[in-house]
Amino acid sequence: MALLDSQQKLTNMIPMNTTNYKSRKLSMMIAALSFTCAFEAAAQNVIIVSVDGLRPSAITSQGAGVLPNFYRFRNEGAFTDDARADETITKTLPNHVSMITGRQVAGASGHNWTSNSTPPTGVTLHTNKGSYVNSIYNVADTAGVGTSMYASKGKFSLFQASYSGEIDSYVNNSDTSVLVSGFTSQLVSQQWGLSFLHLRDADSAGHSFGFGSTQYLAAVANTDNLLGQLLSAVEGNAGLASDTTIILTSDHGGTGTGHSDNTNPLNYTVPLYVWGAGAQAGADLYALNPQRATIKSREVGNLAMDLLNLPSISGSTGNVNQDLSIAPEPSSSILMMLGGFFFIWRRSPRSPRSIS
Repeated sequence: MALLDSQQKLTNMIPMNTTNYKSRKLSMMIAALSFTCAFEAAAQNVIIVSVDGLRPSAITSQGAGVLPNFYRFRNEGAFTDDARADETITKTLPNHVSMITGRQVAGASGHNWTSNSTPPTGVTLHTNKGSYVNSIYNVADTAGVGTSMYASKGKFSLFQASYSGEIDSYVNNSDTSVLVSGFTSQLVSQQWGLSFLHLRDADSAGHSFGFGSTQYLAAVANTDNLLGQLLSAVEGNAGLASDTTIILTSDHGGTGTGHSDNTNPLNYTVPLYVWGAGAQAGADLYALNPQRATIKSREVGNLAMDLLNLPSISGSTGNVNQDLSIAPEPSSSILMMLGGFFFIWRRSPRSPRSIS
């Protein structure tokens, strides 16, 4: 929302010929409150998209001509190409657990899931930790928000096993074209408040041919097409178009045909893009959050909770205060607006005083 356009719209709300000072003051307060609410990052539907194994350079090296939908996220939303995976491990499953739970991997406050394999039957995040591990799913379920997870790797059965009562719809299919087609179809009909979509193609190509290879870049381009289908589904539905936010990130990058070295920037640097309701177009996430030395992919869980006006995930450490900004804070803008209102009020016509 442009500040001047918003100020003009709200100025029109003030009755200029009102002679009663209290009425005029009340009008200005209502306008200011409306302006503040317009800047609140809020959504009715949040979709977290994880593009497995996505190096930011795979986007920037190909450009908007090849990847128009990735660039829509960058140009129409808030973004960074310098977010970070977990400090201690750059593997798929542990980092996705971090996204879901808002926790780092290691330590007493971590989720402690380090395996990157399909879990045995009966093993959950809770049995592994020795206590219940909260997540975006139980927070949403408690609030009555519908949820889904569409994943493209079998090991994501960990989440179905751990949150079977909280995930309303769980689908796993390694064919991402079929997966996204099914997801967009059901998204339109079900309109879950919280969804997680996992896309494996870039990671699979990286392991087979090398991260940065021609085949890897082609897989990223194919993922761009899938993102286009998702954007079209959201924008083409009146119930989703105006109040959906999509958060896109990755679990790790890659170099050579792997990503196990957690000290290599090519492995731990990932994109984090936020598009849709509440996000400032073209904004740099670090510029919006100067207090953060680094922005972590595990912050997306509590960002989703914040957007849905839900509490932080209990036990989480990433963005636990829900202070990751995706649009400018309203304070300075409101001061500018109120200054303009005061100037307008001072110049507004007054009824002549009666002479007794």
